[in-house]
Order: sequence, then structure tokens, then C-alpha cells
Amino acid sequence: MPSRVIDVGLRDGSVEPRLYQSQGESGQWATLSHCWGKTVTTRLTLATLEDNMTAIPIATLSQNFRDAIAVTRILGIRYVWIDSLCIIQDSAEDWLQESAKMGDIYKKSLITIAGTNAEESTAGFLRKRSSEIRCHLRLSNDEEISVHVRPRIEWYGFAEIVGPLTRRAWVLQERLLAAQILHFGGQQMMWQCQTRTLAEGFCDADSAPEEQIPGAIESMLRIEFHARIEGSLPTEDDFSAKDKHNDTNLSRSHILETPSTIYPLRDNIYSQWYQVVALYANLKLTKQTDKLPAIAGIARQIQVRTADTYLAGLWERDMQRGLHWWYNPPGVMVRPSIPRAPSWSWASLDLTTEESLVPSSADFYLCATHASKYIPYEYDLTLISFSPELTEHGCLGSSLGSLTLRGLWNTAEFSKDLGVPLGRFSLSYPMPLALRGQEGICAAARLDVRQEQIEGLEMGCLQVGKFEYVGPKYPREEFVFALLLRRVGQRSDGSDLYARLGIAVLFSHCDPVLGWERREIDII
Repeated sequence: MPSRVIDVGLRDGSVEPRLYQSQGESGQWATLSHCWGKTVTTRLTLATLEDNMTAIPIATLSQNFRDAIAVTRILGIRYVWIDSLCIIQDSAEDWLQESAKMGDIYKKSLITIAGTNAEESTAGFLRKRSSEIRCHLRLSNDEEISVHVRPRIEWYGFAEIVGPLTRRAWVLQERLLAAQILHFGGQQMMWQCQTRTLAEGFCDADSAPEEQIPGAIESMLRIEFHARIEGSLPTEDDFSAKDKHNDTNLSRSHILETPSTIYPLRDNIYSQWYQVVALYANLKLTKQTDKLPAIAGIARQIQVRTADTYLAGLWERDMQRGLHWWYNPPGVMVRPSIPRAPSWSWASLDLTTEESLVPSSADFYLCATHASKYIPYEYDLTLISFSPELTEHGCLGSSLGSLTLRGLWNTAEFSKDLGVPLGRFSLSYPMPLALRGQEGICAAARLDVRQEQIEGLEMGCLQVGKFEYVGPKYPREEFVFALLLRRVGQRSDGSDLYARLGIAVLFSHCDPVLGWERREIDII
């Protein structure tokens, strides 16, 4: 059981709920998935810890918490875990300790109660329904029977479970890790587990086709994720050592069949991580410093299966693909005022709040989720080392930490000839680059953040690896991608420090060796 849970008391409500410290015992519990909103009326603090263990008066709780306790009682479950009532909110030490366990808390709970359409904790999710009508019917033999009639619940698709809750960043790992979820939508309840998705508004007992769900990838991921975590699929140990870093050899074709459909599983668990991050990157956070902690539960499950080292959103053994990320359109991101991740991590950026710059939609991409595929390359980037700060808090991530990378390096500057034709790259990579030792414009870049002042920056490109475009829009073609870096200072030993500025692509006529030198580069 979690360290603390809420003992909901008797079903009839004659006993007030109270905080219960489990001290490592086993048992069953429900979890609540909810939006905090602007107001959470009750929080566990150091001052209220002792009193809450005696009783938590229902009258003091916000409506979401009252509803969660009511549902837990009705289901016959003794305990429910609610984040703001079970984690001490004014203790950084307790928050770090308990937040690291949240993935397991949701994964191992008997059921997750989701207040899907409640915008904040005071809204409540047990909505009042239209009253049913009692009717007396006279049969042909003059016998009378009594029936209850209620308005039919219309089925409008799964839009009902894409409510305020599903737009919150913390909630993604709760949904993916939970084995069973009971959604409370605007008009009806919906059920999701590993094999079925059901709603009150269905006309029959068949499971709904998952492809009807907006963002259906989430349902596929949930099924695949549990299959992998529970050991029904091969682990990294099942592959030979020589195959571990070869994406092609790692690929396996597995099929998981369910009553409603058949899902092809991702070629490896790292690709699955990138799919999750692509969903997660643009979800909303109340506290911007939670960007890495809010996905730590999923990262921990990946770590258990791969025995890999987690580095602020990236993985040590899959660094080439992890570093190849970008937002589209370019230049719509800003760095938060308080750094929460190193510049090389996707977690270091936020979507800008300037209305004039915000597009109707902004998408986050990693190479594994877009129309490109990593292929072995003789000049591949090598991760030499990383600073200890990166692993200090495990999967909760770090705002500090550097990577030392070894690869082909070349100085770069933005071309003053902005009229140079960039062909297919004109929209995605609008900044032409001039590289040392190369004639003309042979590369183009996209900046992570829109910057007014880029003149005079000491910049360079560090080749990441080769990727093959496999999408339908253009012919199949191979490209070398590079990190665009700027010099930001020096270490005490005199070595230069760099930060990520963006990502660049080398054109097909660019010589990947001429003018390039193999160097070790420290990136913060």
C-alpha cells in the first residue's frame, strides 16, 4: 500500500474518513485522478498531519474529494489515495519521496476514479441526472407491472472523456499506468481497462472500437505498456549484447490481440517512451517546475524494464534518438524563467504565451514519432559521460547537469544571404547555415526559441547521426542531423561549455567530413 491512504470509513457515512499510515502492509485501494484547479480546500500539511489521522470531517473537503469518498464507499473499497491529502504539501522531503512512488500507486491500485469533467477540485463530478419516471403498465391479461423509465443517454463518441482532466500533464501517467479507470463524464460513466472500453450510452454490450477515441494512441500505449511491464514481451535481456544498440536488430514483430481490436506493438520500449513524450509535451501544468516529475512514474517503469539510466527525459543507451527533438512550427517555444531541465532536454521549453505567436496547434516531435528513422552511421555521436546531478533524484529529473558528447564538430554561422533557396527545408529549417570548410550554403537550422539577437554568437554544429525520411510526402532520403550549439562559458579547467540553440540538417551535397573535427563537447 502507499505510505498514507484515506480510510473512508463505513459505507453509510456514520464514521468520518481519516488519514491512515499503512506502514508497509498490503491491501487494496482506489486512486483519485482529478484537476486541482485554482483552489484545493484541504491539503495535508505538517500542522494537520496528527489531526487528520484522527478524522477528516467531510464538511471540510472539496466536492471532488467528497465524491471520491462516496464512490469508494459504494464500491466497497476501504481506502482511497488522493495526492493532496496523502502527500505532505509543505514538506519538500516528503514530496520528493512520495512523488517518486506515484507511478506504482496508480499502477497497483484496484481502480482509478477519474473526475474527468470537473475543472477544479470544488466542481464535483457526481452530476445530478434527470429524474426517472415510474410508470404502471397494464398487460393483455389485465396484470399491472411497475417500471422505471429514464431519458436515453445519447452516445456522442469519446469526446466526453476528453475533458479538462485529460488536458493536464500529471494525469497522463495516471491514465497510462492505471489498470482500470472509471471516468465520470458530463452525462455518463465510462469504463476503461486493458481490453474493454464501455459507456452507459452504448446500445449494446460490445466494447467500443478504440479508434473512435480522440488521440487513440493513448489506448494503444496503455495496453502495450502494461503488456511490456508485466513481462509478456521480450526484455532487453532477451536480445544479444551485439544487438542492443542496433535499432534494426532490436525490432521485433509482436501482436497483442484484444476482444475489440489488434494492436501492433512498437518495435522497442524506447519508441514507446517517445510516443508518450509526444503526447505529454504540450499538456498543461500548474507548476512549471513539475515538467519532469509529472512523467516520472512512466520513466520509472521504462527504467525497470531496460535497466537504463534516465537523464532528464532522455536515455543513456538511446541518446542519438533522444537528442533529435523539435517543436513545429519553429520558434514558438520559450525557456521558463526558472530552469527545470538542461538545454539539451525537451523538458527545458514551454509553448510561448504571446497570442500573436501562438499557432492554432503546436506539435512536439522526436525522430521516433515523426516520418524519420534512425539508421546506423559511422560518425555516430557518442555519450562519453554525464554529471552526477542528472541522477540525483532518479526519475524525478534535474534542472542541472551536463553531457559530454564526442562527435564531428564544425563552427557555424547564420548566412546573411537569406534569399538562398532551401527547397523542402524552407518551412521547417528556415535559417541557412555556413560551415567551415564547405562552399556555399550546405545546411539549415531551426531555433528552439525565437531570439531577437543572434548576431555574434559563437556557434557550432555537432553531428547527431543519420536519419532516413520514410514518410509519404517526399521520396525516401537520408539526412545527417546536428545539434546547433552556442558557447555559454568555460569550466574551471578551461574547457568550453555549450548550450543547445536548435537543430540543423545537412543538405545531401554537404560533405560530412570536410572541415569537421572529432571533439568532445560539454553541453549544459
